Amino acid sequence: VFIGVILVTRYSSLASLVGSAVAGILMAIATATIPLDPWIYVYAVGGTALVWLFHQDNIERLLAGQERKIGTPRPEE
Repeated sequence: VFIGVILVTRYSSLASLVGSAVAGILMAIATATIPLDPWIYVYAVGGTALVWLFHQDNIERLLAGQERKIGTPRPEE
């Protein structure tokens, strides 16, 4: 998922967000359908939430259309 999103969008941050969301959802489903330790569900939800929390600045730049794509030079400051 991570590599697929990068190949399509060239946004590393978006790939991290989508990859963490998909992994969290799949882990939550697996925890519910396979008799797994409930702490795995806590990890799935908590880990995904932390990734999204730590990417808040990236989310803001993505929504504003200002996030830098992989392979584009940094703007001169």
